[in-house]
Amino acid sequence: NLSWTEFAENKPPVPGRLKADLSQSALRLSRLGISPETPVVVAGYGSQSSGDEGRLAWTLIYLGVKDVQIAALESLGLTFSNLVQPPPRENAKAWQPVLVSSVLAQGKEVLKIGTTQATGRHHIIDVRTLSEYADTSTRKRGFKKPDLRAVNIPFQEFFDQKGRPNLNIVQRLQSIGIQPDHRIIVLSNNGVRSGAAAFALLSLGFK
Repeated sequence: NLSWTEFAENKPPVPGRLKADLSQSALRLSRLGISPETPVVVAGYGSQSSGDEGRLAWTLIYLGVKDVQIAALESLGLTFSNLVQPPPRENAKAWQPVLVSSVLAQGKEVLKIGTTQATGRHHIIDVRTLSEYADTSTRKRGFKKPDLRAVNIPFQEFFDQKGRPNLNIVQRLQSIGIQPDHRIIVLSNNGVRSGAAAFALLSLGFK
């Protein structure tokens, strides 16, 4: 049992942000038998998910784990029980994360892409619900830049019914000028849904 929350801050000012020091996270993974070379399948609720398994998969990729997939448990056609504990997994050799910085956007980059004239090779996708996307209230913090020219595609559309990355999203993105070699920023409130959608894009060949 592993959750993306183990790798993230859970308090203000930015709940959901990755911890500053991820070396302990890598040590935790090594004790579960996971190294950068270990194939990993993250199983969860699939289409009924809130993006948790996708966010965990994205986090593992960011830490340098090379082969990560996700699936809905029900799609595997098996019945699982966690009542009988399996033998302890053999530890992997301790390792330090080699961060894949290209899959994490910084605020300055988001503002630069969102508030300068479009170049056709940089895009922002807001993967929240339509009502969240269209909300113009300032809430408590208010808007610094009201319009980032983001395209709204709810994160569920990036996955199929089996919880796997949705191949159909590739054609949809290309139809609006978003290509696999373009720079794509994915936004959500706390980085869960955006992490999941980013994982789907990486799995589908977007760089």
